[in-house]
Parts: sequence; structure tokens; C-alpha cells
Amino acid sequence: PILIEVPIEDRIVYARAFEVNVGRVKLYLLDTDVPQNSPDDRTICDYLYNAEIDKRIKQELLLGIGGMRLLRRLGIEPAVIHLNEGHPAFANFQRIAWYMEEGLNFLEALTVVRSTTIFTTHTPVPAGHDKFPIAEVEKRLVKFLEGLPKEEFLNLGREGDQFNMTLLSIRTSSYVNAVSKLHSKVTKEMWRPLWDGVPLDEIPVEGITNGVHTKTWLHNEIKKLVDRYIGRVWRDYAELEGLWHGVERIPDEELWEAHLRAKREFIELIKRKIKERNERLGIDEPLPEIDENALIIGFARRFATYKRATLILTDLERLKRIVNNPERPVYIIFGGKAHPMDEAGKEFLKRVYEVSQMPEFKNKIIVFENYDMGSARAMMAGVDVWLNNPRRPLEASGTSGMKAGLNGVLNLSIYDGWWVEGYNGKNGWVIGDEGFEPETEKDDIRDAQSLYELLENEVIPTYYENRPRWIYMMKESIKSIAPRFSTHRMVKEYVDKFYSKALANAILLQRDSFRTAREIASWKAKIFRSWCNVEIEHIVTHDAAGVEVIVNLDGLSPEDVKVEIYYGVKAEGYAIEKPYIIELKHPQNLGGNRWLYRYEGNALKNLGHPCWHYAIRIYPYHDKLPYKFLLGLIKWKGFFDF
Repeated sequence: PILIEVPIEDRIVYARAFEVNVGRVKLYLLDTDVPQNSPDDRTICDYLYNAEIDKRIKQELLLGIGGMRLLRRLGIEPAVIHLNEGHPAFANFQRIAWYMEEGLNFLEALTVVRSTTIFTTHTPVPAGHDKFPIAEVEKRLVKFLEGLPKEEFLNLGREGDQFNMTLLSIRTSSYVNAVSKLHSKVTKEMWRPLWDGVPLDEIPVEGITNGVHTKTWLHNEIKKLVDRYIGRVWRDYAELEGLWHGVERIPDEELWEAHLRAKREFIELIKRKIKERNERLGIDEPLPEIDENALIIGFARRFATYKRATLILTDLERLKRIVNNPERPVYIIFGGKAHPMDEAGKEFLKRVYEVSQMPEFKNKIIVFENYDMGSARAMMAGVDVWLNNPRRPLEASGTSGMKAGLNGVLNLSIYDGWWVEGYNGKNGWVIGDEGFEPETEKDDIRDAQSLYELLENEVIPTYYENRPRWIYMMKESIKSIAPRFSTHRMVKEYVDKFYSKALANAILLQRDSFRTAREIASWKAKIFRSWCNVEIEHIVTHDAAGVEVIVNLDGLSPEDVKVEIYYGVKAEGYAIEKPYIIELKHPQNLGGNRWLYRYEGNALKNLGHPCWHYAIRIYPYHDKLPYKFLLGLIKWKGFFDF
């Protein structure tokens, strides 16, 4: 077996490596339960998301530092790495240390590492962003940091007296993304202090919306129809929207029969799971009789509190009337698990189960055990409606609705995460409003009311009284969701926006014994030394809409910065709506560090209007930086404060 050595505290912790083939992908696993370790170190990997700070830090050191050491041991030297969440971010500590062994100083090594790292944040929920007392992190890094500039390393994650793994990830990455367009906006707001003064829309956090593997999640019954009426080409080009318009060629009755077969399969799975549970617990009761022609609503996911599994249980009297209507019966099927440490989530699951056992809801609200990938595949094609009601904006993306939607299951969802991009008015419904305002507990009643009204006035009547409309919406769901939310599209976005650029950076920065990396690092050091004294001293606006700006560069040259006019219609607060930007070029030296920038033209002719405002801004610029606000430095002066 391969053993990896990971320095933790004052000793070496050993980890055994395992290789698992997942299709064409190799998955590597590390485990410290080996005889070379102390009894305590052998338990580091026993529990995922361990609540103990000690174990949690050690797990993340093992994942990041140990993971990189394993790859090197296997002869794998990645030019680019992609961090998913902050948990593996110590990988960049190891990469910086290795580059320093090659003769680079800390800033030079960081320049190479940062230019070749992608970071994806997956959640706005605070529990997903690890923070540890910085003294605790330092204690466990003592051996690793021997001979290295300790403070420089620790400052990469420093947030007051805490060490923030998300900050470490952002500060060592050039390419940062959230997992939906709305989540990108939320993430920019969360981490705005890192780019203090940079307008929100220019903060470099991309939105690359998650996708699902179409071949895995498309049910066999639907897959047969797609093969027949579109052709098998979708299997390799699932992201091509034009292909999926062929869904319209599927006869309504064939699509409905395929859907019913998927429902029968899921109903049998539910009965089998309930039978197994009853036998295990010694429960003697008949299995539920679920009518395949009745409307079935599915809700299955991790029982985190923000996902509001109990929202539909808000008004039990109203819900009782909905599910027990003899003319239009409704079944609600719940699946999922709560995190072992999430006591509130467990209470939500307990409440759902308690309601399902009430006489008026028995066999109408059904909770099944051991929700896993197999049951998910059956469920996401075997229900009619997929319910999703998180508290906005805490659902960063969500993927279960994508999986259901590509099978023709209609989404009934809060306007959050991926559904902001996926909803088109014809492929499902929106609970509540189509706004972007964050929700609080006070909005739960309002959203529950909206949910009940949609069920009573739109979902249930359409299902029972307008089958052609329902099937039309099923087709709309498949053709609108399948291409736009596929992993084919998602990976292509990562390649085009991040991977190809990061690889080009790796080639450029390592060429000629890291000549360009050293040059950029030297330039950064110069910027850091001078920036506090850089000043926009004076602005003069002429009647002819000309502008003169005097800037003190404190030893920097005009080539080190960009000076711009930032103008447009004033929006709420001090923001500019859809701003225009004019770069000021060819400055005149006034002697010493003072430079005069001029603009003459008619672009600013509206500045006399009370709705128009402008400012002058200056920021460091280097043509080999991955993006212009990498350093997070900017200064403003003008008629409004930013």
C-alpha cells in the first residue's frame, strides 16, 4: 500500500491511499487508520464533518496537503487545481511551499499558485464556510511551516482572530465562481469587503450554474422516447438546445404512457421500502395503495432547515382537504436524511413523519427510508410534481429539480437557485414572487399560502382537467431544462472561462525559470508599497464637458495604473445604473509624481442633469493579471461617494 506522510502538529501522520475507478475517472481516498499512527490519529477520518475543531482541522490538512502529496507520489503534477468549497484549500499551502523549494520567494510562489487555481463556492449558508481559531490552525501547522514565512501563510486565511477557509481559497485563486447566476450576486455581497470599493457587478465572481449528468438521470422510459424521436446524438451533445426541440415530435399518448410506467416503478419501490421497514420493526399493517393515475408530489433532499420541508404542513386543515379530495386525490412522498449533527433538521424530519402517521394523512403523506441514488433516480421520474421550497437566497443552485425536470416532472419551486434561470412560465410554477429579496421566517406563512393556492387553483386542476396542457408542460420542461442544465454545458463553461485560461497562465508563468512570475510579483510588491499614498488630487469639469484630473502616483508610472471616468444615471444609494467607463490615456507629467489626465468629448454632456453622476477612479493594472481587480485595490473621487 501507498502511505502518505502529512506533517500535523509536531509529528508525521500517515495516511493510506486507495484508488477507486468511477467510470473513466480515478478517485483517490485517504485513511489514517493505519498501525503507524497513534490511536487518536487513527480516528481522524472516522466521521465526516466532525464537530470537533481538532479533528476538523486535521481532516482538512489531510485532504489538502495530503491530497497534493499523494498526487506527486503517483507522478501526477497538475498544472491547474480546482478547489470545491474551502475544505481542501490547504492544498495551496503545499503548492506554495513546493514552489519556494524551487527558489521562488513567497509572493512569487503565491503568484504562480493563484494564477492556476479555480475556486467554486457552493453555498451561502454560514455552516458551509469553515472558520477556526487562528491559534488552533497555527498549532497544527507548526511542523509544516518550519523554515517558511509563517505569518505570510497564516495571513492568507486570517479574519481577525479566526482562520477562514473560504478566504484562504479566494486569496489563493484567480478564478472564483458561484453555482448559479443568483448565487453569484449573493456571493459578491457576502465577500464584498475583499474588493472594497469595487462595484458589485465588477467583483470577479462568475456564476456557472450547476448541471446534471443527463445519461445518468434520464429515466429509461423517457430515454427510449428521446432516442426514437431525437436520435442518440443527445448522449454526446446534451448541451445543444436545438436537439431537444425534437421532444415536440413525441406523441402525447406515448409520453404519458412512458411517464405512467415510471410512476408504477416508483410506486413499487415505495411499497418495497415500506414492507422492509415494517418487517424490520415488526409492524403489521397493510401496504399503502397508491393510485398511479392520481397526482403525486415528491419532496426529497437533505433535511436542512432552510429547505423548509415542513412548509407544506403549515395549515394541516387545508392540506387535509387537498390530499383527501375523493375526486382529485393527491399523494405527497418525502425522502431524504438529516445530517447527524443537525438537530433542527432531524426535528423537521420527525415532524414530517409524525404528520404522515396521523389518521387523516395515513398513506397520503408517505415518508420512505434510506433515500439514496437508486431511489432518487426512480423518484425523480416517478412523481408528477417536484416540490422545492427553500428560503431564498439560501439555495445556491439545487440539482434535484433539474433531474426531475428533464424527465418531464414539473417543478413547483421558490424563485431561487437554478430555478431563476430555469423557469420560463411554461415548464412549472413559482411559489411566492419572482423577486430576489432575501426571505426570513416571517415569509414562511406567505409562501405556504402561495403554495396552497397554486395547488388548489393551478396544479391540481390542470392535472385532472387539462391533460393536453399538462403534457405540453412536460415537453416544455424536458426541452428547456435538459440542455441548459446538463454537465456537458457546465464543464464546457468551466473549460472556456477558467481551465483554458489557468492552463495558459501556468505555461506563461513557469517559462524561463519563472521569469514572468517574478516580474509580476515584483510589480505587486511595488504597488503594495506605494498604494496608500496614491491620490486623485484634483478634478476640474469644463463647460464643454471636458474633464481634467490630477493624480499623485507616488513613484508608480502611468503604465502601472488605469485612470477612468465612471459615469451614468444615479440609482438607489450611491450606485450608478448601467455605468459607462472612459479610460483616460496619455497623461502629462507635471513634475515628480503628479500627472495630468484630460478628457475632451461629448460623452459627458448629460452630467449637468440631476440624474447623472460621475466619479474618477484609479486602480493598479498589469496586462498579465488574470483580471483587473485581482489585488482588490481601487480609489475614487467625484460627485458621489462609493
